[in-house]
Amino acid sequence: MRQLWDYRYGEMGSLWYSQTRSITNRRNTVLDHRRILAALQRGMPDIARTAMQAHMDQVNERFFALVME
Repeated sequence: MRQLWDYRYGEMGSLWYSQTRSITNRRNTVLDHRRILAALQRGMPDIARTAMQAHMDQVNERFFALVME
C-alpha cells in the first residue's frame, strides 16, 4: 500500500492526476460510470461488463499515452 501512495505523489502520479482533472476526462468518466451503473440497476450484467471494459480501455489508453510522452 505504501508503494501506491509513493507512486501517487511521484512524477508519474502527478502527471496522471493533472490529466484526470481535465473537464473532458471528468465528463467522460462520469458518463462511463453512469452507463455502468444504469446497466447494473437494470439487471443487465453483460452490458455493465462491456461498459466497464470500454471504460478501462479508455483509462489504459490515457495512461499509456502519458507514459509514451
